[in-house]
Amino acid sequence: MGTAQDSPEKVEIAFTDKGVDWVARYGKAVRVKTKNAGLNFYSIEPLLLQKNMVVTVKTTNLATNFSNVTILKGTEDQDRGGGMVSLFMTMQVTPDEFVSHDMTRQYVLQLVQSLRQTGWQRYIPQTDPRLTGKITLGYFNGSYIDPDYPISFEEWMLLPTSFSWKFYADHTYLKLRVQRDSDHMSPDKPGVYVISLHFDPSEEVERMEVDEDDREQWRKTWVPRATKWRTERNQAEAKLRAQGIATDTTYKDPPLPPAPQGQRNPELPEGLK
Repeated sequence: MGTAQDSPEKVEIAFTDKGVDWVARYGKAVRVKTKNAGLNFYSIEPLLLQKNMVVTVKTTNLATNFSNVTILKGTEDQDRGGGMVSLFMTMQVTPDEFVSHDMTRQYVLQLVQSLRQTGWQRYIPQTDPRLTGKITLGYFNGSYIDPDYPISFEEWMLLPTSFSWKFYADHTYLKLRVQRDSDHMSPDKPGVYVISLHFDPSEEVERMEVDEDDREQWRKTWVPRATKWRTERNQAEAKLRAQGIATDTTYKDPPLPPAPQGQRNPELPEGLK
């Protein structure tokens, strides 16, 4: 099982970290899996000791704090050598398996607002219509919820068993996901929840959009692919407007990540600005 020393109370993590950096800072608290094809996996799991920890995730300009973290994992690409290509963590409302639905709702909404106050912007996938408010609850079936919409308890209980909020900051995507047990959905009885956060650098997200052989040069095909995505969004928004449903025309897609040495980002045509 390990000892209390195997689980630090506070951890600071950045995407520029390499696995060896985690081990150097946190020693035997870090579990290491390196016998994989191209990827190394590192984790710190205070949940195994029935503890939790505070994690600070550092991006270019932001330092985002998370308390009650039970699992922290980082994935490193051996071939690229630039640090972590993804981060994952889980959080808990209380140490108990069963927790009040409304307590969880309030905890999650406070977390969402904390992210917004820290500087995380709402992110809408490029093929999706730019909707806000209550309509996002039903239209996206839980895959995207407007982070600025205060979900009522009644609306919370009507959401599917898995739902999420999506954010963007510092060329990093963040997905906050809530999963719950469908067998414990009585409003007046406790439920079972898993709260997780997935961080992905936008460079990695864009690379994974193309075939493996094209990933180092994904920028060369980005404009035609983004044009196709924008067409899908425009068509969806036109249908909604025909139904009298407004879209947020002020929303802008995140900028492309900085190009590596020897490359340059494509010029954006007017239709993608």
